[in-house]
Amino acid sequence: MLTNLLDVSLQIFEVNGEIPLGFLEQFIGILISAVGLTGLGIILYCLILKVAILPLDVWQKATMRKQSLKMNSMRAQLEKLQKQYANAPELYQKKIQEVYKENNFNMFASCLPMIATLVVLIFAFRSLTLYSQHMNLKTYTGMASAYNTAIMAYCDQDADKLEYADDNNYYIVKSDDAQKFVYYLEHKTSGQREYKIDTAKLMSINAELTSDSECLEYVKTLGRTAAADSYEKAEIDFLWIKNIYYPDVAWANPLQTYDNFCNSINEKIHANGAELTIKEFIDENVYGEITHNLTEQKTQPNGFFILVVLTILANLGSQFITMRSQKDQRELQSADPSAQNMQKWMMFLMPAMFCVFAFIYSAAFSLYLITSALFSLVSTLVVNKIIDALFNKKQEAEQRAQVQYGGRKALTRDWARNKEIMGETTSSKAKDKKKDKKD
Repeated sequence: MLTNLLDVSLQIFEVNGEIPLGFLEQFIGILISAVGLTGLGIILYCLILKVAILPLDVWQKATMRKQSLKMNSMRAQLEKLQKQYANAPELYQKKIQEVYKENNFNMFASCLPMIATLVVLIFAFRSLTLYSQHMNLKTYTGMASAYNTAIMAYCDQDADKLEYADDNNYYIVKSDDAQKFVYYLEHKTSGQREYKIDTAKLMSINAELTSDSECLEYVKTLGRTAAADSYEKAEIDFLWIKNIYYPDVAWANPLQTYDNFCNSINEKIHANGAELTIKEFIDENVYGEITHNLTEQKTQPNGFFILVVLTILANLGSQFITMRSQKDQRELQSADPSAQNMQKWMMFLMPAMFCVFAFIYSAAFSLYLITSALFSLVSTLVVNKIIDALFNKKQEAEQRAQVQYGGRKALTRDWARNKEIMGETTSSKAKDKKKDKKD
C-alpha cells in the first residue's frame, strides 16, 4: 500500500477496489460501451428486457382485454344483479361467480404473466442500482488513479535500491535524474513503501518554491488537477443531468459530499482479497483530497426534476390506457360504489410509487421507468386494437349464425356442429309433418 509524502498525511491512494458486477450489470456496461452514450445504453437495455418478455406481456394484455370484452358481453346480466344485490355485496360476489362459470370467465387468467413482468422490474431495479454504485465508485477510483499517476510521473521506481542509513529495515529508492523529485523508502520485509519529496531537487527545478510546505502543496496540486481532469472526462452525464447515476433532482449533486457518497453505496467493496465497507475503503480526508478541486460539483444541482415529471406522466398514461381497457371489468366486478372508487384511485398508486423511486434512486432507473411505461402504453394500444378486431369479427360471425338459425341461440360453441344439429332438427320436423298429413 502506498502511504505518504514528507511524512505528512498526504497519501498516494489505494485504487484497487471495486463493486463486482453480475451478468445483467456487465450487459448494461457492454450496451453503453457499444452505443457510446450512457442514457441511450440504458434505454436500449430497457427495450431488450421488454422485448425478451414480450410474449408474456402480450399474452397478459390480450387476456386482460378478452376478459374485459367478455365482461362487457355479460353487462346486462351483471347490471341486473348489481341492482338486485346493491345492499348485499357478498351475495353479489357469489352470484357473479356463477355467471363467470356459465360464461367461462376467469378473472385471474392474466395474473401469471403479470408476476413475470413484476419480476423483470425487480431485476431491472437491482441491476441498475448495483451498476450505478459500481460506476460512482469507479469514477472515484479513476480520479484517485489519475492523482497517483500525476505524482508518480516524477518518481523513478526503477532506480537502484540502496541501504537506508537512517533505518536498516528500509531500502531507499532515489533517482539521479534531476527531474525526478519524488522517491520512496521500501520496507525490506513487507515491501511497503513510504513516499517522500526531495525538496532540494524540487526547489532547484522551481525557484518559486522556498519551503517544504510549498513543495508539498505543489505536489498536491499536481494530483488534484489530474483528479479533477479525470472527473470531467468521466462519461456520467446525460443531456441536462450531470451524473446519471444520481437522481435527477436539484438537491442531489453530481459529486457528493463524503457522507452522501458513502450513504449512496451500500455494496461491499472488494479490495486486495478483502470485503470492505465504503468507509473502510475510503477515508474522509482521502476523499477530500481527491475531490479538492471539485467544490463547485459538490454544490451544483444534478438535475431539475425533469425525469421525475416524465416518470409520473409516462406511468399515468400507461395506467390510464390499462384501466380504460379494463373499464367493464372494473365497473361490474363489484356492487359496492366505494370499492369501484377505490379501484379508480388504484390507477394513481403505481405512478406515485414510481415517482418516489425517481426522487430517491438514480436517473438511470428513472430513464428505465419512462422507457418501460411508454413501451407498455404503445403495446397495450396495439394489442387492444388487435383483440378488439378479432372479438368483433367473432361477434359478427355469431350474429350471422343466429340469424341463419332463425334468431335462435347457438346450441354449442361449434357453429359447424350447430348447423348439423339444426339440419337434423329441420329434417325431423319435416318427417313429423308428412306423418301428420298421412294420418
